[in-house]
Amino acid sequence: MTATYDYLFLELQRGPAARKAFADHLTALREELAAAGGEVLGMFTTQIGWEASQVAVLLRWAGIRDDAARMRLVTAPQVIRSSTESLRPTLRPGDDAALLPGGIYVHRWFETATSDLEEFQRLSGEGWKDFEPRFEANVFGLFLADTSASDRE
Repeated sequence: MTATYDYLFLELQRGPAARKAFADHLTALREELAAAGGEVLGMFTTQIGWEASQVAVLLRWAGIRDDAARMRLVTAPQVIRSSTESLRPTLRPGDDAALLPGGIYVHRWFETATSDLEEFQRLSGEGWKDFEPRFEANVFGLFLADTSASDRE
């Protein structure tokens, strides 16, 4: 079975104390998430483009998503607002792929017509062959977001 992913985008209370408290909360939930088939792949904090109070968390599910375990993250006392995107991998990542420590992670969203999706994925994979060695970069994944209510409007 191919793993599925949740991309949690969270706005926290302002200040480094709230980020630290949320990171501690996330660490404390790792075992519970693991018991439910989930894995915390990473917590991403601001570099460029996000407010200092915004973070993203990437979860991988080996089986069926456990909404109760995920909800304990998005309802942490430090969280003001949250959104969750359910994702499926396309070309990458594989089920056992891990994020590399350090570096810069870029989070991009593309809107692609369904009729263009196959070509978009093919061109992305071809482009990575030159991009990664040239810039000493590693593309972790290219995901397809599940259709949400806002996509149907």
